[in-house]
Amino acid sequence: MDDALLSATKFYDVKANTPIVLVVEVGDNQVGGTALQLNGSPVPFNPIGPTPIGAPGQDLRRSVLQVVTTVKDVNPKSNHTSVTHHFRGGVTDESFPFEVSVKADKGIARYFITYILA
Repeated sequence: MDDALLSATKFYDVKANTPIVLVVEVGDNQVGGTALQLNGSPVPFNPIGPTPIGAPGQDLRRSVLQVVTTVKDVNPKSNHTSVTHHFRGGVTDESFPFEVSVKADKGIARYFITYILA
């Protein structure tokens, strides 16, 4: 069973017919992985750099982007976990930070974040 769950819905303003880029940063010297869905379809995630969201010319307005990041506590000094989603290519570049602590060493935190692209 997961030690910690965080769920949130955020809004990100995008430009018409313009793809965006997402970078997921796992903090606190922890490790994690991310899965993405755009309007219910899987999006390949790049774990070592920017992930493009949308195709050239695709209008992402009124789309739903689901970002699920699972973080494993591997830092013996802290049970604190954090994830920051960095978006570029929209109306403005924005970062969305999230944090939660697991109850015990080697615990798992899951971040379920839904973005409404407006």
